[in-house]
Amino acid sequence: MFRLFAFLFIFFSQIVFATPSDEATFAVSPSVVKVHVIDAKGNHGVGSGIVVADNQVATNCHVVANAQGVQIG
Repeated sequence: MFRLFAFLFIFFSQIVFATPSDEATFAVSPSVVKVHVIDAKGNHGVGSGIVVADNQVATNCHVVANAQGVQIG
């Protein structure tokens, strides 16, 4: 019984801490942007990025690795 209680306590405490508050989500949401890309074959892709400065967005390398064009939306 103790093991079950310990497991449930640890499992559910991680879920609670992993859930962002509405206030935190609202505060950072203007900084999160969609990154639209197109490659040489005309394939489209979408990723996400964060605004780090005027005219600068940080995103993962795999989002723009083969991109011929990038649009922030």
